Amino acid sequence: MRLGQWLGLLPLLASLYVLWQVRSVVFLFFAAVLFAIALNRLVRRLQKLGANRRAAIALAIALT
Repeated sequence: MRLGQWLGLLPLLASLYVLWQVRSVVFLFFAAVLFAIALNRLVRRLQKLGANRRAAIALAIALT
């Protein structure tokens, strides 16, 4: 490996270290995104069944 490649490896290792230190926050972020996607799909399905959006949101929250 040349010097430029070694210098490029240092920021990669530093960013991996930072991600490892904040892994719990990153995990919570991805869990929140998945939960929001699941709730949105449920609300859209309830809307297709005839409920308005506010009622569908209230029902989806009550079901969780």
